[in-house]
Amino acid sequence: MVPLIKLGWFFKQKDRILDHRATGFDAVETYYTMPCGHILDDPSHISILNSKLTPELGNLTLPLVEEIENGLKDLWGRETEHWQEIDLWDTIMSLVTRSFGRVLVDKPLCEDKQYLYNTRRYVSSIHATSAIIRTLPSWTKPVLGRILSLPCWYYYWRGKQQIIPFIEACLAEGYKELEGEEFKSRNTLVMWMIRTALKTQKPLELHPETIYARLMTLNFAGIHTSTFTIVNCLLDTLSEPNVFQQITNETVQVYHYYDQNWTKAAIDDLKFLDRAIRESIRLSGPIVRLLREVAPESGINIDGVNLPKGTKVAANLLHLHHDNTIYKNAKKFDVNRLAPFNKGEMPPLVTTSEHFLGFGHGRVSCA
Repeated sequence: MVPLIKLGWFFKQKDRILDHRATGFDAVETYYTMPCGHILDDPSHISILNSKLTPELGNLTLPLVEEIENGLKDLWGRETEHWQEIDLWDTIMSLVTRSFGRVLVDKPLCEDKQYLYNTRRYVSSIHATSAIIRTLPSWTKPVLGRILSLPCWYYYWRGKQQIIPFIEACLAEGYKELEGEEFKSRNTLVMWMIRTALKTQKPLELHPETIYARLMTLNFAGIHTSTFTIVNCLLDTLSEPNVFQQITNETVQVYHYYDQNWTKAAIDDLKFLDRAIRESIRLSGPIVRLLREVAPESGINIDGVNLPKGTKVAANLLHLHHDNTIYKNAKKFDVNRLAPFNKGEMPPLVTTSEHFLGFGHGRVSCA
């Protein structure tokens, strides 16, 4: 575990020194749990997501708001007069899967009950199965790991039967675009991957199985962590008497200011909500540590300590975010908390630093 004064060094190291992918593979036992694990050696879907999603946020804001609104009506109902009990984790996970689907595959697939159920089960089975496999002696994993991972492979196979025809239709659209045919194309991650593959002329990337593998990898990477974040944020904000009401008041005010139309600019103006989510991630974030693995054959030396190849090196996020020397009354949920050290206003949620690591930091944020 690296001390706080070494966090700057930790995040500056390249993968040839401290490999973040190796520890990720170990954490979820990808060799056994992920039928699509082979594509992680060339994670081009990450660069496509990073390069395409941000410019498209303006176009995707209204569809996402629509999906979230419809999802909440379906999952929580429209009853406003009487109390009703809901399963917070399951309903939020369903909503997150549906919202992810709107960006990845669009309607009607993102609202299809079979697609949503299968995707959730696939993601959950990987987390549950890998937690068990990690406890096994290494010599038993080649047998027990494969047996325990059967649910992961089943849900992956089951989803493929439904999604491959959709991917094949998207590929046909991609070739039509390439030939100059004019029509309204889908604005989805699947289409972004296809367009990139057509430009780079990589045959493997145009195979429906490869596109499906990348799609399911992104679902796995995002659904669980986003669900944890939203559930904890709801619990944190509802635990404070006035916070949730302030969020509601701000939302109503911003909505009317932008003529009852949700745009990216309107979302960016939800400053109090942004601070509330940031504070909840600091206090109750889903990631408690970041792991790296020493990559050089000769190992590395840190302040006179030799660490051989394969040594796990970690940054303790939980200790950092709960450190009273950095955050006054660190165990308290305080939306109006000032930034550490300079005592100014907290930066926006998406801004990471060596004192706020909700999404990691540096080159491999969210990795």
